Amino acid sequence: MRAFLLGLMLPTLVSVAHANAGDHRVWIDASVDKGLLIAQPRIEAGHDAMLDYELISTKAGKAGHSNSTQAGSVRVTQGETRSLTRLRLSVAGDDKYVLSLRVYEGGALIGEDSVSYP
Repeated sequence: MRAFLLGLMLPTLVSVAHANAGDHRVWIDASVDKGLLIAQPRIEAGHDAMLDYELISTKAGKAGHSNSTQAGSVRVTQGETRSLTRLRLSVAGDDKYVLSLRVYEGGALIGEDSVSYP
């Protein structure tokens, strides 16, 4: 089922950069359902760590341009796959979104990913 949904999403959701951050892996799961763009940034931890993240959404459409940022900290353990946050955005016909994820360890950027819609 997941492969089927991924096949449906690929034409509209484009991952610009998929980072493999040393031994951590970061990415944004994104889908569109009933007029909502749902984004869930994730990390697969290669070692125990305390990480900081920021998810920036940029929207452009008829109503104008806007930016939103979600940020936080998370402790991960080796081998764990974890969701960092969840973002739900209302999508109108001509809206364009760019979602950018950055993950830091000890202040150093260790991974990033970006998704565009449409």
